[in-house]
Amino acid sequence: MSKKKLSTRLYDYLSGHANAEKKIPLDQAAIERNFFCHLWISLGNKLADSLISPRLILPWLLNAMLSPMWVVSLLVPIREAGALLPQLLVASILRVKKVRKWVWVKACIVLTLCGLVLMALSMVGEGSWGAVLVLITLTVLSLARGVTSITSKDVMAKTVDKSSRGHLMGWSTSIAGGITLLAGFVLILLTDQPSRPIVACLLLLATLGWAVDILFCARLVEPDSEIEPSVKQKNTLVRAWELLVKDKQFFHFNVSRSLLLSSALALPYIAVLGRQHSGASLDGLGILVLISGVATMIASPFWGKYSDYSSRNVMRDSGLIVAALCILITLFGYLPTVLSASIWPYALAYGGVVIGEVGINIGRKTYIVNMGDGESRALYIALSNTITGVLVLVLGALLALLSIWTRIDTVLIVLAVGCIIGAWSTQQLQNI
Repeated sequence: MSKKKLSTRLYDYLSGHANAEKKIPLDQAAIERNFFCHLWISLGNKLADSLISPRLILPWLLNAMLSPMWVVSLLVPIREAGALLPQLLVASILRVKKVRKWVWVKACIVLTLCGLVLMALSMVGEGSWGAVLVLITLTVLSLARGVTSITSKDVMAKTVDKSSRGHLMGWSTSIAGGITLLAGFVLILLTDQPSRPIVACLLLLATLGWAVDILFCARLVEPDSEIEPSVKQKNTLVRAWELLVKDKQFFHFNVSRSLLLSSALALPYIAVLGRQHSGASLDGLGILVLISGVATMIASPFWGKYSDYSSRNVMRDSGLIVAALCILITLFGYLPTVLSASIWPYALAYGGVVIGEVGINIGRKTYIVNMGDGESRALYIALSNTITGVLVLVLGALLALLSIWTRIDTVLIVLAVGCIIGAWSTQQLQNI
């Protein structure tokens, strides 16, 4: 028996099934090629998402640009809504295309261009005009990111065997997490350097991640899809409306999910508070990046196991954790100066809120998947994301107005109340 090629042995190891039966209409060479292409794509995407973060990097940058606080309030809503709102529309467009990877490639090109614009703004942007340009660029970036989110799942289902997908995402998440932690260490070491050029380098690294995606998306071997009749697309929209009107449990879930978005909305404010109290040195940003990465790595497996027991309780408990921490942060001003002027209280609280947000995300993803079955599951997910996109824009606009007239502490109290109401609302859901 001839020895397997190195690439095949590596594929067998990373995919976790050396002798698994093929379940997609591609030869073995194409399957291996697609696996490694998706690995690079996922790595580049996760790295870019971490380094162009509306929860940490961009708030830190806008504060350095002396931008108004209402702009910071809109970062997460724009990022989330832009990625969620187009899902029903993009899904209907994809149905009429036999080969869908080129939609993905075009979206990655847009992401790369947006990354370059953000990098330039990080160097020359100032005040309100720089902040508005950041928001405009982030809006375009978010819409493109929403397109890649949908097309990546669709293309992966056609090009990577089902039994390999979990391994693929696990490896890419681990590698990207390691690179993000390394970036945090580097920021701490560069504490005496000017912060904005270093942040520009981080944005350039993120942009390179999306540029890598363009190359490897184009190299995917994708079999043709069957084109659905247009009548089915129309029926999908009709069914989505009927689902929203008739399924009260589904509507209740989306209200609860939207209230719990307070966890994501709170993170930029905590990052800004940390910078304001600890100074503009890069070690503060590096510590926040490190704490965030470690918190995600610790929280994910715990919440995942708990979610298999009760995803409803995961959302409830995570929301209460975030609420308690938001209230606690408002009391940091009463700490002794040696502590209140340090990044560490804010970094630890930031990590705690990240743990809560991870729990909310895992819980709501598990709950919505369990709520639907078969053909209805995709419709539940797409419609839920669209509804949440609309609601998060409304919440973001209200917070932006609030931040003009009040202090950050008041905004955090409002977000804590939102999480408490969201946790109570979640408790009323069926435990499925």
